[in-house]
Amino acid sequence: MTKASVVRASELIKNFDDVRALNELTLDIEPGIFGLIGPNGSGKTTFLRILLGLIRPNAGTAEVLGMQVDKESLQIREKLGVLHERPTYPTRLTPLRFLHRVRDIYGTDKDPEDLLELVGLSSASHRRIGDLSAGMTQRLGIAQALIGQPELVLLDEPTSNLDVVGRDEIAQLIMELHANLGVSFIVASHVLSELDRICDSVAFIRDGSVLEQGRTLDLIAQYTTNRYRVKTDNPQQLAPILEKTAQFNNVRIVGRIAVTLSSNLETTADLEQVVRSAISHSEIKIYDVIRANSLEDIYMEVMTNAT
Repeated sequence: MTKASVVRASELIKNFDDVRALNELTLDIEPGIFGLIGPNGSGKTTFLRILLGLIRPNAGTAEVLGMQVDKESLQIREKLGVLHERPTYPTRLTPLRFLHRVRDIYGTDKDPEDLLELVGLSSASHRRIGDLSAGMTQRLGIAQALIGQPELVLLDEPTSNLDVVGRDEIAQLIMELHANLGVSFIVASHVLSELDRICDSVAFIRDGSVLEQGRTLDLIAQYTTNRYRVKTDNPQQLAPILEKTAQFNNVRIVGRIAVTLSSNLETTADLEQVVRSAISHSEIKIYDVIRANSLEDIYMEVMTNAT
């Protein structure tokens, strides 16, 4: 563990009746933008709730910003911001009035108008919250999370209800806030597209345990060497054909439009030529052949290897 860690968790266990939500979860999170990645029910929210002091673990320890969650929960929360997965807001208030009320609760001198400008909501500052789009509402939630001038912000599924454009805008906002304010973020999500380009480090969890963790670029290099993604109209028919092709191995169907595989062929062009030759007597369409180098590709490798 490094002295600079914003969060340290060691062998956390949390049970809810007969369900084990966290199973000896151990994590070391450094300053920056950290992605906590896993399917729904993997333990992401439970972990964040423990960091916030909202629930206590059955076993194990955790520190946030050098403070112990079981002894210094109030001090920790004074230095944290949080956007929960399903926040609710007073829909009749405007964003400006709402943030003024939140500021009064925190007792800070943060200017709500500055915050709204920071998150790109100045033009909607006098609209009713109930009339805001989903993306605008998430921006308001991030502004609320920043009003206490935190060192660390926890975001629980911040883009799960947004469209592609909205997810991209929130991802860009997180990067800008980290660069301009120096605040660190822990982003818990099962939507990988926006995390792919913003996270310094990530951890993959399932069933309450960490399956893999590390710096994003290191994990991409580790898990995607000689891995390729073939986009097609029929992965179910394509995969069995590629499995019988000598140059390919570890063929896997990924979603509804792609197959991934391993190969020692020197170039993508060489691989595409072999793929097209293998399907020459079929009606399968190939749209693209690219190197597999995204968090989604890592996710599929990690989750598959853990089964």
